[in-house]
Amino acid sequence: MTRVLMALVFGAVSLPLVGEAQNPPTEPSVAVETAPLAKQTLTDTVGGFGTVTTAEEAVADVSFLHAGQIARLHVRPGQTVRSGDPLAELTADPAVLLSYEKARTTLEFAQRDLERTRTLAAQHLATNAQLAAAQKVVDDAGAALATELKLGDDRRIEIARAPFNGYVVSLAIAPGDRPAPNTTVLKLARSDQVARILLGVEPEDARRVKPGMPSEVTAVFAADQHFKGTVHSVSGTINPASRRIDLWIDVPGPAEALVPGTSVSVRIDVAEQTGLVVPRRAVLRDSEGDYVFQVAHGRARRVNVHAGLSTDEVTEVSGPLDAARKVVTLGNYELQDGGAVREATASADAAASAQP
Repeated sequence: MTRVLMALVFGAVSLPLVGEAQNPPTEPSVAVETAPLAKQTLTDTVGGFGTVTTAEEAVADVSFLHAGQIARLHVRPGQTVRSGDPLAELTADPAVLLSYEKARTTLEFAQRDLERTRTLAAQHLATNAQLAAAQKVVDDAGAALATELKLGDDRRIEIARAPFNGYVVSLAIAPGDRPAPNTTVLKLARSDQVARILLGVEPEDARRVKPGMPSEVTAVFAADQHFKGTVHSVSGTINPASRRIDLWIDVPGPAEALVPGTSVSVRIDVAEQTGLVVPRRAVLRDSEGDYVFQVAHGRARRVNVHAGLSTDEVTEVSGPLDAARKVVTLGNYELQDGGAVREATASADAAASAQP
């Protein structure tokens, strides 16, 4: 008894006070944020930047049917024109005018000869065969003159006019030139039908793109204007300049913002899939693959999953997930399978990203 009292006095022995509770040590836990699983349809896309070009089938060649000399040009490359606007003037070649005059005078002579033959036939001085021959000469001369008129050989000045609304792609002549008949003097492209986009993508992405797939085109200088397009074709070789595979996207209908040469961004929808999605930050990866943590009775449970399509906000996952349990979106890097967690309220961003 004396030793105990001395120990108490000198602090050698510490005894609990009467009524003091003895609490067992608490298990450490990790504060986490969670979000529910959601079902959503995700679209896999291939995209990049391209340039508005001219579709080959939208380009028409303008030419003159007969020879002559270019007297005047009304347009220059890149100029927009409307249907009926003058493009170029051609002064007819003298030989062309002479050919027309010969055809006209030949018909006049044949007609006079036919009248004379008819008069003789009425007097029984010409046979029916002679009358038929004279008629045949008139018919042939009339056909020759009609051809000259169709070619425009009767006009000293011929004006080529735009057959549709469009713009001048290129000029192949200059004032004073003497183009041969049916030689292209300029190329005119339609501006009221199809805008074609040339887009280069990586070879591994190009393999997933097929003609007919839908796309969305946005002009770089007008980000608020979006146009629906369709994949027209896919190149089978790599462009040696860009080291990418070229794609051609068609945007139907007139699009004033898609002027040839305009830079655009393109997004092509190559696949669509519906499944369970979680916020992107909920998916982790280690040597065993992709996984998430779900919360069950205050503890983290690791679930191995397969990550599928992904957007900036969510990732599609598949695996032995419990749809009734939430997934950990914040604090998951500190967790171990079976570890205790303290579940906090999910942030507004995490909750919104998990909604379909």
